[in-house]
Amino acid sequence: MDEIDLSNFSLEDLESTLNNWEADQGPSTDAPVESETKEEPSTEGRQEYIPIGEEGFVPRPGVTGAMKDIAQSTMVNLPKDLYEGVAPAVGILDTATDAYNMATGFNVPKLPEYEDKVSQAVRNISGLVIPSLGLRSMAIQGASKIHAAGKAAPWLQKLGNTKSFEYFAKFGIDIGTSGAVDYVAEQNQKDDNLLGTLKGFWPKTFQWIPNSIATNEDDSAGEKRAKNVNEGAIFGVLSSIVEGAAYLVKGGRSIKRTSKFIPGKEGSKNLDGLTKDEFTDIKFSDNPIEDEVLRGYARKEKELNLLNEYYISKGEDPIDFSQYTEGETLVRTKDADGILGAQADAASIQNNIDTAWGRIGNLIHEAARKEGIEIGNLSNRTLVSELTQQLKEGGSFSKRLKSNKLISSKVMDDAGKKLAATLLNPRVTPDEIIGLLDEFKRAVDDSAIRIVGKKGIAGAIKQLKAQMLDLDTQKARAYLVTSEAGQIADMSEGTRLMEEGSSVNRAVELMADRLEVLMVEKGLANFEAGSMMSKMRSWKSAVETGDKEVINAAADTILNSNTGKLRDLIPKVKEWTDTIKAVARENPEFLRPLLLANEFTDGNVDTLFKLHTWAGENLATFKKAVYDGNPDVPSIINKAMWSNIFNSALSALATPVNAGMGNLTGLLGKGSATVFGAVAHGDLKNAKKAMVAHFALDDTLQKSMDHMRLVFRKASTNPTDVSYVMRGDIARETEQGLETLQSWANAAAANGEDGGKMLLSVFEDLDALSKDPVLRFGGNAMTALDGFSKSVLANTEAKYLAFNKLAQSGEEITEKSFKKAVNEIYDSFFDSNGMIKNDAVDAATSEIALNADSPVVDGMNQFIKRFPAARTFIWFPRTTANVIDTFGKWSPAGLLSSDYQKMWGPLGNKKMSEFSMDEIASILKSKGKPVDEFAYETFKMLRYEVKGKAAFGSLAVTMAGLAATNDRCTGNGHYDKSRQTMRVRSGWKPKSCKVPGTDKQVSYEWMGPIGDWLSLTIDVVDNFDSLSTGMQEDLYNKLAFVMGSAITNRSILSQLEPMYDVLQGNGAAATRWMSSFGNNLVPLGSLRNELGKVMYPQLRQIRSELNENLRNRNAWLDAVDPSRALSAVVDPIDGREIGKEDNWFLRVWNRGPMKITSSPSKERQFLIDIEFNSSPVMRLSQRGALLENQEITAINSMMGKQGYLKQEINSIMKNANKLTYTGPDGTTYRGFTNIIQAQRRGMIGSDILDISKYANVYTQLKQAYASAKRLAEDNLEEPMRSGIREREYQEYENKINQQKGDLNQLYEDAGISETINIAK
Repeated sequence: MDEIDLSNFSLEDLESTLNNWEADQGPSTDAPVESETKEEPSTEGRQEYIPIGEEGFVPRPGVTGAMKDIAQSTMVNLPKDLYEGVAPAVGILDTATDAYNMATGFNVPKLPEYEDKVSQAVRNISGLVIPSLGLRSMAIQGASKIHAAGKAAPWLQKLGNTKSFEYFAKFGIDIGTSGAVDYVAEQNQKDDNLLGTLKGFWPKTFQWIPNSIATNEDDSAGEKRAKNVNEGAIFGVLSSIVEGAAYLVKGGRSIKRTSKFIPGKEGSKNLDGLTKDEFTDIKFSDNPIEDEVLRGYARKEKELNLLNEYYISKGEDPIDFSQYTEGETLVRTKDADGILGAQADAASIQNNIDTAWGRIGNLIHEAARKEGIEIGNLSNRTLVSELTQQLKEGGSFSKRLKSNKLISSKVMDDAGKKLAATLLNPRVTPDEIIGLLDEFKRAVDDSAIRIVGKKGIAGAIKQLKAQMLDLDTQKARAYLVTSEAGQIADMSEGTRLMEEGSSVNRAVELMADRLEVLMVEKGLANFEAGSMMSKMRSWKSAVETGDKEVINAAADTILNSNTGKLRDLIPKVKEWTDTIKAVARENPEFLRPLLLANEFTDGNVDTLFKLHTWAGENLATFKKAVYDGNPDVPSIINKAMWSNIFNSALSALATPVNAGMGNLTGLLGKGSATVFGAVAHGDLKNAKKAMVAHFALDDTLQKSMDHMRLVFRKASTNPTDVSYVMRGDIARETEQGLETLQSWANAAAANGEDGGKMLLSVFEDLDALSKDPVLRFGGNAMTALDGFSKSVLANTEAKYLAFNKLAQSGEEITEKSFKKAVNEIYDSFFDSNGMIKNDAVDAATSEIALNADSPVVDGMNQFIKRFPAARTFIWFPRTTANVIDTFGKWSPAGLLSSDYQKMWGPLGNKKMSEFSMDEIASILKSKGKPVDEFAYETFKMLRYEVKGKAAFGSLAVTMAGLAATNDRCTGNGHYDKSRQTMRVRSGWKPKSCKVPGTDKQVSYEWMGPIGDWLSLTIDVVDNFDSLSTGMQEDLYNKLAFVMGSAITNRSILSQLEPMYDVLQGNGAAATRWMSSFGNNLVPLGSLRNELGKVMYPQLRQIRSELNENLRNRNAWLDAVDPSRALSAVVDPIDGREIGKEDNWFLRVWNRGPMKITSSPSKERQFLIDIEFNSSPVMRLSQRGALLENQEITAINSMMGKQGYLKQEINSIMKNANKLTYTGPDGTTYRGFTNIIQAQRRGMIGSDILDISKYANVYTQLKQAYASAKRLAEDNLEEPMRSGIREREYQEYENKINQQKGDLNQLYEDAGISETINIAK
């Protein structure tokens, strides 16, 4: 922006600019008045002061006095016009004198004050404004010269090239120069500052200025100076706006234009009478500013007179308003253009015509409002009826604005309809509401034709149409309610700025009157919208009878329901407005929070008691941690805490990798299933279309990467900006009631109760921590990857729609035309913020990201809201429900898929021709798909996708059965926990398949629902044997394990299993749960666990102690505190640490979903196959002492080192492989392992096989373990071996004492003798 050249800026230019600026602000509402409390100016002026050389002159003492005499004598002799004309120059001289006095310590006198208050005000203001502009101009010019010469520091030179720095540099100069001028100006210590002067001269116009920045008589000199420094900054910032205004003036914008109403063909002949009042065309003064001020004052006087007329009509005494302060006589004058102006206002606001944040004008006088809120008039809706009449009288018209833009009657009508529809029901489209009103009105009009000749019915029809179905009535109500709401909002803000109690009370009274109108009419509108459909059905049913009495009764019922609603509403509204008036009088500090809370809670908080209760519920902590008696008002502190816990649980780098792999398999599976389903039905055309849509990536990857980056950036900056794509379990919601809570806390603190502010501070800290982009990286990365998937699916949807579009137009499908159509459709999916908004894409993304809504999700969330402690087990309820749903969609032959049942029928043979259009439309809507001319083709593609998923599920089960019977793959494990523990401690890995020709196995857990069906099938093979009498008792346990593991062993559902164990009193499970939850209470819990597993991947010896479990989740501490490291689990066969991987690449790789691990040794695999459990043997020493973890590790290492156990197992294996069994059917099984597996899989019944013949294998293994362990124990190093022997001896002594009954010795051995003696 160019700068003002002050050397050519005359006082006439300044006056002209300020006059034009004042005129642009609109009419003022008061006339200049003089403050009654201000001290009269000094009479030491031109006429009364005796100058030098005249009779009676008395010299002042000292040098300063002499200088003052000279200056004042000179001013007295100036002509009057010249004297008043140099007021701005005198103001500048005042500021220069103040600066000199402050710098030198001298007291150079200033010229005397003017007697004329206006001249003195100009002098004061000029002393602040003009020096500020001058210093600012000098500062900017100086800085610009330095920058142009390149003399600034390099970093500053570079920064100075940016526009943003230029803006903020000017902003800083504004603040600095204006603050400096304010600080040195002496007038600020004894006179009002600029805002104080404005408030003093025009108290009504500037009554909103709080005393905190506008000086008043109660301020000391120091306080005034502090305020003026602040005010200097405020005014200084406005100097840039003054610059802009000056150039607009030079640009030819000084020509004054007025808006006008233009009647249409069917418009009112009295349009002027409806859009003007008696003051509109009166010229009060030739000065435009004075003219507007006086007109506003006249309108206010009229408002006050009308109020007195109203009071007199009610038998009350009139009020002498002259006895009250301006604040006590606040009124909002009625706008001259009334409801017709409101029509134009609404259209202007909705269409951003010369305004973006405007308000609808005031439609009624204060007196009319007071009369309108009398109970009888509220019941009869007098205000709405009168405004409806004015609206009808106005007819059709347009309005030409000052900018010469025209608002047509159609634009006004559309805006009015939209406003009325939104008031009735903001949750549906205006077209739907208006359509419903039209349908009801047509039904009533049609009934008038059908029942011609039936007397007495016309009145009922007329009442229905006038009170409910007349669009003008609906629009009049909408204009009134919107106007009142806008005034309430503005007055509420005004009460915050006011400080005088009388002004606040008056403003609250004005708000209360408007609230009554708003709440009654808004409440009635909501009731009408909610009951309109049922009322229309009732009317149609009554008309069908043709019975006059039935029809009249139906009309009465409909109308009486509205009357009954009003009878219910009005007392409640009156009670509420009485409450806020009382609070304003008795507890004014709680007025704002009460109003905010009432609005936020939709009227539920309507007393101070409810306000305090509501705030307490929001800020509760422990009392809502386990059970929440009021889940509709959750604790914001607990929510913020859980956000941090989620961040910690998702902080591992593997989290987004696993999520991304899940999305990828979902995308590939969706496309593959559609292609497979189409091919299976011989529809090669649609199979090709699906191939192109899903797998012809072209620029899809680039688009998706771009969108992923955008989503990640937004998620990292403000997570609430991308909540639309964020998974529901971790989405951040903006705390809508936070402003209300802050207002309540401040009010409570003013009363000496600081608890609320302290709790809010806790919330703010937790909230800020939860939004930290580093701590929230896992969740933000998952969100970004979901954004990638959403973009891919948007491209897929765009391709399907492009095929349809080109086919409909008949245009040849070429690469160029197809790409163009795809890009146009894809771009249409984005909103103004760059986010994808399309129902079909949203539905598909939610399914793939396991984020879809469902009744199950809603039910689980409601349960967790009521019992928040359940979240410690069910961390991700939405994901949990979606995993189960997705598992069903990929079930073999669609057995568990609701989509399959709907689209293919219970038997899977329902044909397309058997579906009605309503059925197709219902299914398409549930998937977010459009119901258009291509609905049939869209539905066909959905059927192919569902069929393909069922086919893949069947294929997975078949392949898994073959893999399981050949021991190529593992499932979730064994239902017997002790056996499963032994497997894991032997290096067995779940959901993995062996790689042929290697000793490696690869996890298939990344395969999503297909992987779940693979593991389910393998679990069936692994766990079930024949249903003979001897094994029948284990059937239910096996069933529970197999079906449960299919959905609960996914990492996202790992919290479900411990809940049952903890609730059953399992101490070890409780310890594991507490360690998991406790670890995530500290930031980066999952990342710390992941780091430990990469650095030290081996399994650890852990018992039930909480500290050991926590240490295991933080194994990285071994690097800094090796002395407390947990003992490793060592395989006694070969002495290797179980789970340890020497290859660092594989250590990192295995944190992802596709793990590569080593298969167990042949000896270990033999023990796993025959389910030999060595745990009981290894927990105790050879003489029965309980071994410590480090002792077990040392013994196992020694056993592996000695090799005796491995040698014995190989010998036993060799003999076991020679065993054979021939069944009744002649089948011969060779080898002990094959015999046992055949028996477990039902090929040999448990009641047929004599297992005792083969038990010697287990006996030999136990003996081998015992011998090897005894040998290892005897060769342990000291002092470990002696320690074990000492505990063995003590164990032996305890047994002897028990046998002897020597209790004292037993107490002494146990170390509790002293405790027993004290008790005695």
